[in-house]
Amino acid sequence: MIEFASKLQDLGDRLLDKLPDLVIALLVGLALVELAILALGYALKVARIPRALKPILYTLARAFLWVVLLLVIIQTLGLNDLLLAVTGSSVVLALVLSTGVAPLISDTLAGLSLAADRNFQPGAKVQVGEKGTVGHVLSMDIRKTRIETSDGKVHVIPNSVIDKTEWVVLEPKGSKPRRKSILKRK
Repeated sequence: MIEFASKLQDLGDRLLDKLPDLVIALLVGLALVELAILALGYALKVARIPRALKPILYTLARAFLWVVLLLVIIQTLGLNDLLLAVTGSSVVLALVLSTGVAPLISDTLAGLSLAADRNFQPGAKVQVGEKGTVGHVLSMDIRKTRIETSDGKVHVIPNSVIDKTEWVVLEPKGSKPRRKSILKRK
């Protein structure tokens, strides 16, 4: 018991010595994360990425950058054994959770596909999903799309359901209802 307390005290002393390095790494890391997000925003603007796709890409970028920052902080604290354990166990955890994460990945990929489509945008009137829900796209995020029907109800539909089933754009964003067919008749 005394040996454990001694090891714990040694660890506390080492962490206290690393506290200035930790604060610097954290502040620099936070600044770099924000700069990277600003650079991503500029790159997305230059690349003319669809507006609905931007929040999804921001979320993915932030999650990745925070994981990297966490790993840098663990390394700064000199906890290399913990870093090795975290990265090694994350591979095993990923394998274990892969079956449970499959719907998340499916929804995310479908969300990227829908957000990249210029016809399926917030404001467009659409018919989507297995039940044929008709309404206006309120918002889209990494996993779900929100559709408001004419009776004011908001339907939250997983992106994978929309992407797997047929979806129809009834009125593009900002347009008035069409009275004539857009197809030319011969």
